[in-house]
Amino acid sequence: MKNSRGFSLIEVLITLVLTVIGVLGMVAMQTKAIQYTAESVTRSTAVMLVDDMLELLRSNRDKIYNKKSELIVDSKYFKKEGESFPVLNCNAYDSLTSAEDPETQLCVWAQHAKALLPGVTDEVLKSNFYIEQVDSTNAIKLGVFWVGKADECGEDLCTYSVVVEI
Repeated sequence: MKNSRGFSLIEVLITLVLTVIGVLGMVAMQTKAIQYTAESVTRSTAVMLVDDMLELLRSNRDKIYNKKSELIVDSKYFKKEGESFPVLNCNAYDSLTSAEDPETQLCVWAQHAKALLPGVTDEVLKSNFYIEQVDSTNAIKLGVFWVGKADECGEDLCTYSVVVEI
């Protein structure tokens, strides 16, 4: 037997199979990374929307609290699950601060939520979104919902909610 140099066909095929398996694994990881990034962007958008509403409530504290620092239960800024957002022509306003009255500000906020969160319709806004008092306390709970993938939230709708005292 001669001393031969180089690789045999079997060695080349084994190396090729191992390389293909490695590349396919990296492609699968990249696909999952893109999916998780999209989910993260949506959750960050929900957090931003909630933060926008909380800042709006803080800047209009006199319209949600009375002089005794108690929540005004029937404040125009509150919306219970199942209630509709004010139906106004609020398309002329590009930001929450450009609108002055609570109904228009809620309308603008709801339109932003509808535009930014996937699957949010007027029905989702009505039946799921809420800005309301927690029991009989001075705390406010705020919840936003959007349509996510089945493995993302475990249910039809994903949610982000927060309870705060302003």
